[in-house]
Amino acid sequence: MAEERPEVLQVLVKTLDSQTRSFEVEPEISVREFKQRIAGAVSIAAEKQRLIYQGRVLQDERRLRDYNVGGKVIHLVERAPPQAQSPSSGGPSGLGTSPPPQNGGGPRGG
Repeated sequence: MAEERPEVLQVLVKTLDSQTRSFEVEPEISVREFKQRIAGAVSIAAEKQRLIYQGRVLQDERRLRDYNVGGKVIHLVERAPPQAQSPSSGGPSGLGTSPPPQNGGGPRGG
């Protein structure tokens, strides 16, 4: 008896430096899992990858089969680093200002 081989998709991944890599993957894996496999072949961590197919960004929680990418080219781009740095490295804004002067607690008038 011959064993049934699980279905395998061949997916081509093209990077911004015009290199194309071929991957054989199961259609049931998630996009997130596919990114982890790609990370082993390119120098981009999975969480920094953005995969684009037919002008649409592939969502991490969906499966590859949902996109029908077998034998097709997916484009890989690296996400820009987050812009979380503020211009000053001090604490929250407003702490550098002094509070308004307070009057003495004496009675008014004289």
